[in-house]
Amino acid sequence: MTIANRLYAGFAFILLLLAITTIIGTYQVGEIDKTLVRVNEVGSEKQRFAINYRGSVHDRAIALRDLVLVERASERPPLRELASVGPTSASAGLRYS
Repeated sequence: MTIANRLYAGFAFILLLLAITTIIGTYQVGEIDKTLVRVNEVGSEKQRFAINYRGSVHDRAIALRDLVLVERASERPPLRELASVGPTSASAGLRYS
C-alpha cells in the first residue's frame, strides 16, 4: 500500500467517524428535546394549578377577613358563602402525581 493510499484511507476513516458522531449526537439531542418538552408541559400544568389555587385561597382569606370585620348581620351570608371551605374551580383539576 502506497503512502497516498494510506493517507486516503486515514482521511476516509476520520470522515466516517465524524459522520457517525454527528448522527449519534443529532439523535441524542432529539431525545433530550423530547424529554424537556414533556417536563415543561407537566411543570407548566402544575404551575397553572398552583397559581389558581393560590388565587382561590387569597380570595377566601379576604372574604373571611371581611366576614369577621362586618358589623351588620345582613351582610354576612354572602361572605360566609365565599369563605366556606369546599371544592373550588382551582382545586377541582388538581391531580396528585
